[in-house]
Amino acid sequence: MIQLIDPETNKLLEPMTRFDVLNTLDTKTHRLVQLVPDEPRNPDFIPKCKILNKKDMYESEKKAKELAKEKKRVQKVVSGEGLKTLEINWAIDQKNDLMHRLEKLKGFLAEGRRVEVVCAAKKRGRKASREECEGVVEKILAAVESVEGARQREEMKGKLGGFCQWTFQGRPLTNAAATATGVGKEVGGGDGKGEQVEVEVEKT
Repeated sequence: MIQLIDPETNKLLEPMTRFDVLNTLDTKTHRLVQLVPDEPRNPDFIPKCKILNKKDMYESEKKAKELAKEKKRVQKVVSGEGLKTLEINWAIDQKNDLMHRLEKLKGFLAEGRRVEVVCAAKKRGRKASREECEGVVEKILAAVESVEGARQREEMKGKLGGFCQWTFQGRPLTNAAATATGVGKEVGGGDGKGEQVEVEVEKT
């Protein structure tokens, strides 16, 4: 015997046989789920179950995975891993090498991290022209602007063509600590929360 949760009132219905429930269930679109684990030592235990739409379950699981991913991102940002430093040579190849660095910058900002960009000239390297330096600055700022929510945290410090640095802040953090509401979180009739267990077909 099992007891179903009424999908409209969220209350417990009268006990039914599992066989009767499964006989009326379209297993292509719906699933019979047990909301609490069995109690082997309780002879009067009747499983509390609910008929759930498979599409809704998929969406709920998808949302939970997205929230878990976001939570991981937030934890990484608020920990010591949050700050990143990116070094750029003023005389860098602006067609290839700079674009590669800027992709890293955009990736860090998209994760919500704080990024310190340091530009400097190599001691024994070629000295970049003022036009090249201005091009580097322009491309850095354009890369930051392309990331939604990212912003310049501090003004540029230093000298164009010499040693200088900026600090940029990635996109704002969201409330990833919230958990997805959905399957099995609440059951009616005063019954508590519990593990979901898919009910297997028994026609004996």
